[in-house]
Amino acid sequence: MADTEQLPPSWLNQLDPRAKIVGCLTLAIGIVAVPNGALGTLALCMVPVSFLVGVARLPLRLVARRYLGLAPVLVMLAGLLLVATLMPNVRWSPHGLPPWVIVVAVTIKAVLALTIMVVLVTRTSFADLIWGLQALRVPRLLLVIVASLFRWAETLTDELARMRRALAARNYQPRWLGDAPALGHLLGSLFLRSYARSERVHRAMLSRGWEGATPAVARTGRAPVFRVRDAVFLTAMACSGLLALLSALAIL
Repeated sequence: MADTEQLPPSWLNQLDPRAKIVGCLTLAIGIVAVPNGALGTLALCMVPVSFLVGVARLPLRLVARRYLGLAPVLVMLAGLLLVATLMPNVRWSPHGLPPWVIVVAVTIKAVLALTIMVVLVTRTSFADLIWGLQALRVPRLLLVIVASLFRWAETLTDELARMRRALAARNYQPRWLGDAPALGHLLGSLFLRSYARSERVHRAMLSRGWEGATPAVARTGRAPVFRVRDAVFLTAMACSGLLALLSALAIL
């Protein structure tokens, strides 16, 4: 979400957070629910997702960086495919699908679902996301935990940037394994400094009357109004996910 303010404007920013949350989640769930054997349907699911990325005006570089989080999943799938190749007599699917079909289907689902979530979080501010989830009756305790984690992550990132500047000023150049003990001490110091700063932030919030509740105010300072464009977006996303699932079931 830190990149949101640096992106070119898009009309997705003006949509109601509730419409974006429900619409994106519905489309993602519909795509993930498509059976693994319907590769043609999964390929067609790229159309609404590509349209969503185009409308959001997201740079491909930004989206590609987010795909790095899928690297462990892709490595695991590659290992599964290798094991399946070495054990051809094992039945890997109740429907008798080849292992490569399962791997390709899961990869496509993961990439498309991640892309939808990237569009959601980059075109919705954190305050709007919290407001939208609160308006959708998500438990308040869960929202407080999410908001606290987000603020602590910001604190951790800020402390890490300070330490990196201090190390660069001292011409420190780590040599991986040779400096493993020093890096361990730095990580411990980073945790302690960020924890101490989080405590100071928490005390400052308490002194200003914070009682553990997230204010029901969006980024604009007032609650958004659900308009026709929000209903159109929500309907389009929901219909795309539902049509993908129904067409896959009809093919199978």
